[in-house]
Formats: sequence, structure tokens, C-alpha cells
Amino acid sequence: MLAPYGRDLWSGILQRLPLPCGTTIDGLDRDDDLGRMAERLLVVAPPRFGVLGYCMGGYLAFEMLRRAPQRIVRLALVSTGPHPDTPGQKQARLLRISKLEAKATGLTHPDGAYVDQAAKWLLSPASCRKPAIVRRARKVIAAIPVSVSANQQKAMVERPDSLPVLRGFAGRALIVAGDEDRVIPPDHALDMAKAMPMSSCRILPACGHLAPLEAPAALAAHLADWLSARHR
Repeated sequence: MLAPYGRDLWSGILQRLPLPCGTTIDGLDRDDDLGRMAERLLVVAPPRFGVLGYCMGGYLAFEMLRRAPQRIVRLALVSTGPHPDTPGQKQARLLRISKLEAKATGLTHPDGAYVDQAAKWLLSPASCRKPAIVRRARKVIAAIPVSVSANQQKAMVERPDSLPVLRGFAGRALIVAGDEDRVIPPDHALDMAKAMPMSSCRILPACGHLAPLEAPAALAAHLADWLSARHR
């Protein structure tokens, strides 16, 4: 499981879904380059394995597929997309990196104003009206060191188009997106589904970018199908 927010993001899923023996959750908190991350993980991964990539974790899953397509037998992609940044998105990301690096000189973790703004952006309007979900989102966001956020942004800024690598994937694939995700809109999920015609694509209603927090029961059910013989 590859996700930029680490294990706490998945607590609602882990309560509902027994994961296969040997499952690990990587918080993507080392390195500032997707290629180096992929190489590091492939060294310790078993000969054949499944990958669940959430958000930036999906970008890392694509890098692993480029390097070792024959080793990955299952692929779940949650709240992620295959496209590189547009020129405008790249410029915005570079500005974000600059601001995060400046903050990192005086802050270890993000301040309350940043956490509040990020939670409102990441959650759907319906989720923003649920105090328990907002509290958990704020906790997850606040736990990420500013320096780690800067490195994660650096890793994403030059990522390539990943539709070609998805077209070559022949294993079991699941794609899940929130219908109100403002970070990676659900049409990116539909683009991945077109690239992998044998995949299953599920759009979660009234859900933003933090699907594991906003819709844990539905996401866990889809992941259970993906892990079982029922998934096609």
C-alpha cells in the first residue's frame, strides 16, 4: 500500500478488511524522486505482488510497473491519475515547493491555518459537514512534516504520462475515485479504465480526495472484491 499520508489514513479500511500476510504500508516519506522510491521498494518486494497506490502512491505504482511489469499481478489505484502536470499545474507545484521549503526552515509540521485550508480542499462538501471526518483529516494532514511534503511535491513535478504503461498491464486492476475529488478529478479514473478495458472502475458518491477517510466501508468492499476471485 503506497500513500503519502501513511498508515493512519487507512485505519477505517484496516478495521474492515483483513489484508494479506506480509502487506506493508509505505508513507512515501523518504526520497524526493519517484524512480528512487520505486527501486528501493522493488528491492524488498517479493517476486510477485500486488500494489495499492493512493494519490501520489499511484504515481509510484506506475514507476514500479515501468521497471518490473512482470512482478505486479494486482493493481488498485485510488484517488490518482495517469497524466503528467500541465504547464500551469507544474508552475503551481514549483511555487508550492518553494513555499514549503521556506516554511521548513522554521516549522517542523504545518500550522493550523494550512491544515484547515488543506482539509477543506481535500474533503467533499458533504464530508466537511461531518466533524468526525474533519478531525481525522486534520490529524492526518498535520502529521506530515513540512520537509516531507516538499520532497513529495518534488517527486511528482516531472512525472511522465502513464497511460502507455497501463495499457500493457494484464493483471487484476481496480480503479476508485471520489465524484467530488478536486485534486484529481474522476475523469482521470475513467481515462485509466479506458486504458485497461478489463479493469473495474468505481466512482464513490459525495466523496472528495480522501476516500479512505470519507468512504471507508465502500472502499473496503471494493478492495475485498479486488483481492478475491470475484474481481474481474
